[in-house]
Amino acid sequence: MVLEGYPDDVIVHVTDPRTGVQRGCKWPPTIAEIVSACDARLQELVKLAGRQRKVVPLIEGPPREERPTLAELKAKYGETWGLMPPPAAPVPKWKAPSWQSIVSMYQAEPGRITRLVRLADEIAVPEEYVSNRVFDGTRPLSEEHVAKLRANYYRTHQEEPSS
Repeated sequence: MVLEGYPDDVIVHVTDPRTGVQRGCKWPPTIAEIVSACDARLQELVKLAGRQRKVVPLIEGPPREERPTLAELKAKYGETWGLMPPPAAPVPKWKAPSWQSIVSMYQAEPGRITRLVRLADEIAVPEEYVSNRVFDGTRPLSEEHVAKLRANYYRTHQEEPSS
């Protein structure tokens, strides 16, 4: 009758010769010893069940209503979840200046166009081609043609040739 008030797990544990009352009491045990052993085992099971309840919510996480949405997480931690630095801001495309701004730039600084033309002439007709009297690689230049080229260059650039 005493054991009827306890769950089957408690009864099996208390009556088993390996784990039960027989190991700690002289035989035959009194009713008080049996009740004490049943209560102790019941307390162990309750304690164990309490631990299991505490572990399960940790694994499952908080209820769905309390969890942040994906958009909220991205707003809080960024696209890379804080694992990499944020991407660099895009570099704006270079916009070519207008023709009017180019004209006003060269009018404001006349020496600039002179340097530009000189550089273009050096690239188009390098000094080595003129000195070797070969202009396009197919025909030689005459002395007077070279002189005309140089005179024209210096006249357009308003400079005196250095001899």
